[in-house]
Amino acid sequence: MCESIEKAAVFNDKVINLSTIKLSTCDIECLCLFLTSSSHKQWVKVHLYGCYIQDRGLHIIHKYINESGITITELRLSINGLTQISSSFISNIVLSCKVETVVINGNPTIGDNEELYTMLSHPSSVVDLLAMDNVALSSTSCRALFAAVKDSTKLKILTINHNNITDDVADDIANALAVNKSLHTLDMYNPISGESMQLILQALRANKILDALTLPSCPPAIKEKLVSLKDEINDMRTKQRITQHLKVRFI
Repeated sequence: MCESIEKAAVFNDKVINLSTIKLSTCDIECLCLFLTSSSHKQWVKVHLYGCYIQDRGLHIIHKYINESGITITELRLSINGLTQISSSFISNIVLSCKVETVVINGNPTIGDNEELYTMLSHPSSVVDLLAMDNVALSSTSCRALFAAVKDSTKLKILTINHNNITDDVADDIANALAVNKSLHTLDMYNPISGESMQLILQALRANKILDALTLPSCPPAIKEKLVSLKDEINDMRTKQRITQHLKVRFI
């Protein structure tokens, strides 16, 4: 496996990519030793997509690289069978290694632990992109996520598609977006009603930053109201000489 790791590491681009390679416990320890060796302290990207490392594997990674002095700007852990048990490990690694891009798509239950979201609102956080597509979010965990978004000063892109988010958290989403001053892109394809989408857009009257919003498709009459709200927001931004105009996409 060590030879595979050597081949996967692109030294000029500072990338290590082991995506879709099923990693054993021994492999993961080998990877961690490679990452923490004195000659490999700065990694731009670490891709472990689809390696199925599970909670045990992430625990090993956490043990080795948390507070190790490694800088990882992009960490991809999608489709790894991770659960809420791994949430605190991810948060610690992200904060310790100064991770900017976090991609954890396709780990269905990882979002159920509120500790995960400390990586967004912590004073030392530099996370500017969080992708959590196909991660089930209960009402409680979604409220925790948007409470962190509300306080985040670095997060620019959030993708939360197919998370089973429903109308009962629309107020929390709207309240967070009304005060957040960093988020530029929000992809949120979820089963929310037209009324909830209107509530969210109304909150954006107070937002001068968000310029890309993706929402689920809706009936023509509702869509017309949403487009009208979007135009109203952009008219307000023009009058305030704000160059970022809001674009709303329906899928």
